[in-house]
Amino acid sequence: MKDSQIKEMAKKRVEFKDHIMIYAIINAILIFINFYYSPSYFWFPYVTVFWGIGIVFHWRDAYYGVEEMRIEREYKKMKGKK
Repeated sequence: MKDSQIKEMAKKRVEFKDHIMIYAIINAILIFINFYYSPSYFWFPYVTVFWGIGIVFHWRDAYYGVEEMRIEREYKKMKGKK
């Protein structure tokens, strides 16, 4: 694995962790706003779920997204089976 690939992977993982922190903070604020101003209608789950779907894609990209690394990993699996 090349040094540039490792650096790219590390950058994506740091960005993903930042995204999770922002997700948690903003959703906590939105839950508070929802319960304080309109407790009879729960709208915060819409934001949480759809943003959560984006988080899942970001996680996949951060941990499994570098195509060259996926190819290399698959190659090593196949080579080991011989």
